Amino acid sequence: MGVDAALGRTFHAEDALGRNPVAVISYSYWKSRFGGEPSVLGKIIQVDGAPLTIIGVTPRRFFGAEVGRSPEVTVPITL
Repeated sequence: MGVDAALGRTFHAEDALGRNPVAVISYSYWKSRFGGEPSVLGKIIQVDGAPLTIIGVTPRRFFGAEVGRSPEVTVPITL
């Protein structure tokens, strides 16, 4: 989507392979759940029972691809 991460990175093509399940979290989720700590990168979160490694945080003003929807966690489409 051409969006740079506020912290960490966004997805690479190899992330779509699913070998190491990863996630990018929203800025607001990062602030509310993790207190804005930079150490969030590399932490494991559970989404629908699946462990995902946080690799990045979206910019503050990024609200997703769909109008009216602001996902807290984004994963590669193949997951």
